[in-house]
Amino acid sequence: MNVTLISIGDEILTGFIVNTNAAFLGRRLTETGLVVTAIETIADEAAAIVNCLDRQCGTADWVIVTGGLGPTSDDITKATVADYFGTELVVSQAVLGEIQRRFDAMDRPLTPANRAQAEVPASAQILPNPKGTAPGMLFEKSGTRVVFLPGVPHEMQPMIETSVLPLMRETMAGEMRVVYRVLRTVGIAESTLFERVEGFLTDFPHCSLAFLPQKTGVQVRIGAKAPSHEAAQAQLDAAEAFLAPRMAPYFIGSGEVSLETLVAAALIRREETLAVAESCTGGLVSHLLTNVPGSSAWFNRGLVTYANAAKMALLNVPAGLIETHGAVSESVARAMAVGVRKNAGTDWGLSVTGIAGPGGGSPEKPVGTVYIGLAHADGCDVIKRRFYIDRLVNKNRFAHAVLDMLRLALLK
Repeated sequence: MNVTLISIGDEILTGFIVNTNAAFLGRRLTETGLVVTAIETIADEAAAIVNCLDRQCGTADWVIVTGGLGPTSDDITKATVADYFGTELVVSQAVLGEIQRRFDAMDRPLTPANRAQAEVPASAQILPNPKGTAPGMLFEKSGTRVVFLPGVPHEMQPMIETSVLPLMRETMAGEMRVVYRVLRTVGIAESTLFERVEGFLTDFPHCSLAFLPQKTGVQVRIGAKAPSHEAAQAQLDAAEAFLAPRMAPYFIGSGEVSLETLVAAALIRREETLAVAESCTGGLVSHLLTNVPGSSAWFNRGLVTYANAAKMALLNVPAGLIETHGAVSESVARAMAVGVRKNAGTDWGLSVTGIAGPGGGSPEKPVGTVYIGLAHADGCDVIKRRFYIDRLVNKNRFAHAVLDMLRLALLK
């Protein structure tokens, strides 16, 4: 079954906000086994809404429209839709009661604008909004089911889960299911990864394979088509079992797995602790690690020693070492890692020092150069990496390279 997504909003077209709704819907519908065939973004204009519906009704199996259901003057979707489907707006006492209860709970008076949100097209099937005041609406025309939802993400997403997806699943009986899975890698180039998995499509002719380069690694998306969700998942399990060893040690897992969660799990399993000393990443490594719930059990401290004086005062990096080799060097990365581990009394000490850019580089050490140190009971290892993008991307890649070095060490 195919689905078209329509996002209404001048703020999206002008770039003032990012269309996260389309990304969420595309992902959830694909996971459910539906096929998103088109995504359109249109202005808050009646003619644009009508033209878009004219194109899709009778073509798509489902159309999901988000935006324009709020209480302000620029929210014209509901009136336009009522006119398009040849019905009138009427007050729904059930919706009005829910709105009134919401305002009573907040100890706020119900305004005329919010009261008007209880007006709904008479012929629509109303979809409850547990997180807001604008209800959803479902129509059918020319064999196409059209759903209208609020554009506010934290309102729209629960409505998809509780109201829309159950309706969609009811109409999918007998349909082939297309299911995808994302395998995540880090530290390997797309071209090299492609060479490692060559032959996949020969062994798995009913699957698809796509490479999705990201700022911090390449994602590999595999797809399977089968008569049932369970059969498609079985194909994906077999495909992952084929691909994972060919992508090792760069493969970190499937789904929403992250380097920081893998590091956390390994440290907990080994009952070990960690301290981090950062320069060029400005605390980003510590930020990622402490995003993991329960990180206080294994994360001791994170020091941002950006200036040379800070490296000397907090990590005991010798001044002569910096003068001889420079702050961005193997020697300083080693001294930083050893220093933070010793001061914290932890099992592991991580360090990172590099040149994020756009300035500060040299022919010997161009922008994007980074040294990463990992101190442990048997000594200290240092690696050198080089990246080539802008400052913020470099910082992100530096941080993930740091976490990946620790991940690989914890696997041994």
